[in-house]
Amino acid sequence: MSFNGLNESLLYLIGLVIALLGFRTLKKTKNPKTIIARTLAKTKYKDYTCWITQQSALETGYWKSKIFKEFNNGFGMGVARVRDTNRIGTYLATNGEEFSTYRSFEDSVKDYVLWADYFRMPTNFIRPQQFVDFLEKKGYAEDPNYADKVFGLIEDNC
Repeated sequence: MSFNGLNESLLYLIGLVIALLGFRTLKKTKNPKTIIARTLAKTKYKDYTCWITQQSALETGYWKSKIFKEFNNGFGMGVARVRDTNRIGTYLATNGEEFSTYRSFEDSVKDYVLWADYFRMPTNFIRPQQFVDFLEKKGYAEDPNYADKVFGLIEDNC
């Protein structure tokens, strides 16, 4: 092999490595749906991924809200007073509500799992109505129509 042939092979190999690294970077998406799915896949709540994704979509206005964009809170999580949490700080909303802030959206999903564990969310729900009834029973949100809203999104998207 000539010197030029060696250079061509080396350049080809370098290009291949760069392409593979680029592909690997593309796989690490910041898409909230993907982050929720990837995070829940490691938990006992993985079967609820679509339902929990719809809950996050409702809480954040499809991941466009200030609390999501600036504070990585994808579930409208308040400040935990007694359960374990991985929040890094708090955010006081203009309405006086105090919300958790997170290092990353993935940490917010992990905190949701901590919430579910604390309240012993069953892992045998078959129907979405069971899931939203559980949220309502545990007082997840103050909105009296919250369960209906989450259920509607789940019906439309899961």
